[in-house]
Amino acid sequence: MRRLVEALNACWLPHFPGQPPITLADFKRDIRERQVWCSSCMIAFDGSEPIGVLIGAKRPHATLIDTIAVRPDRMRQEHGRHLVESLCAKLEILGPKRIVAEIPDSQPAALAFFEACGFTREAALLDWVLEDGARLTPGTDPDGDEGVSVPGAGRFVVPVTVADLVANRLLESHPEAAWDREAASLQGRADRLSGFGLATVDRIEAFVLCRRPAEGASGGSIDALRHASTADRGGSHRLLRAVLDALGTPLTLARLAADEIPEEWLEAWGFRRTGVTHRLVAIAGVR
Repeated sequence: MRRLVEALNACWLPHFPGQPPITLADFKRDIRERQVWCSSCMIAFDGSEPIGVLIGAKRPHATLIDTIAVRPDRMRQEHGRHLVESLCAKLEILGPKRIVAEIPDSQPAALAFFEACGFTREAALLDWVLEDGARLTPGTDPDGDEGVSVPGAGRFVVPVTVADLVANRLLESHPEAAWDREAASLQGRADRLSGFGLATVDRIEAFVLCRRPAEGASGGSIDALRHASTADRGGSHRLLRAVLDALGTPLTLARLAADEIPEEWLEAWGFRRTGVTHRLVAIAGVR
């Protein structure tokens, strides 16, 4: 792990001036939260000097190329392609053969690199932000139901944890979820998430999971929002109001799958789109 951290700081960090160095604690967090798998990581050396690094995360259905970087003075020499091809050769034997990368529109060179390596675009994941919560105040959603906090008299909002959701078999991944929004990621960062559920007397119908910024700034991120049905905009409206009361703005929704939450709901609540991340896919052994 220490060699991988050293390689990241030698090869990745120079491309992002101003970013703090990656620590061993950061890397261990990614192992826990994102299932970074050391055997799916690679380093290219020139002698004893790292000149390229690939960080891979692995789950039963796919391997994610989380980071790939070549030291600035060694770029355009095929080191990045060699790292990808080496990983593909390994996964062709050991699996999983599905390999994915999630690359934002703001990194066109990275998109071109993966496409040159034989990856194809599979899905667009959208970033959203809420900067003004006025449209989430009580009574602003025409499909909302205010309910009352009395058992047996409708639905009410209650605090929930990831453990609560797991125990009730509610924490399932959306079929097209981004890597960081899959159930495994949510369980991995359970200690950093808080949540609210929309409950009746006998079950939780919908829930939201959120977290505060790392340094205690206002606002936060919404890591999961599960609604009972696409007809229940009011229930999700109430859950987001609870998050807004707890965290304030801005609230971000990162890498949302196209049908994970209806776009018209987000727009009605005041969210605006801020970016697109492309999921690129390759199958090891298939050219």
